[in-house]
Amino acid sequence: MKIGICLASLLLLSCSSLAAQDFTGTWVGDRFTYNPNRIVRTPRQTIEISGSGKELAGELVGRRSRTPLKAVLEEGTGRITLVGYMEFEGGEHLRWYLELKDDELRGVVSALHDGPAKWDEDWSGPVDFKRQPATP
Repeated sequence: MKIGICLASLLLLSCSSLAAQDFTGTWVGDRFTYNPNRIVRTPRQTIEISGSGKELAGELVGRRSRTPLKAVLEEGTGRITLVGYMEFEGGEHLRWYLELKDDELRGVVSALHDGPAKWDEDWSGPVDFKRQPATP
């Protein structure tokens, strides 16, 4: 009986620690991609994630704009998918597939353009975000 209670307690603790993963905050990282001439680029991206539990939302923060992002959390896995659409030069679908590990979000970002005549190619590549300290 005591063993069963101990096992149930351990299972509850491990599940609650996974569920308590915190994705909220400001995340800054570099994405790795190539330009049309096959030159490596590492543009910086800033993403803000807010909300709690399953009710997360995000924004891609640009120099002059903020693009809303839908957040889809895979419960208990440490993974989150962010999806957005930027209305720029014919439109661009954005997706980040990220995993929270050691207080970093690591994964892949991809962009698919709706106006291919205005863009040389779609792109995707690895990205690594670090959480920024909260400002008072």
